[in-house]
Amino acid sequence: MKTRTRPGGVHPAHNVTWRQQRRIAQVADLYLQTHPDAPPCWRFDIIAVWRRGGEWALEHVEQAFTPDGGF
Repeated sequence: MKTRTRPGGVHPAHNVTWRQQRRIAQVADLYLQTHPDAPPCWRFDIIAVWRRGGEWALEHVEQAFTPDGGF
């Protein structure tokens, strides 16, 4: 989990690097290989958390990236 103040209008989801995406996808693949009864459908979401003014903001980004590391 990362928390950002969102300087310059950069969305927190863009702080998930391609290496992190690749690692998450590798772990998910390993999980699916070792759990054959797991549902075949899955996706990668990001929960973005940042401070806006004095308030906390939260956003659920569904299907944020694909297993090959694309947004």
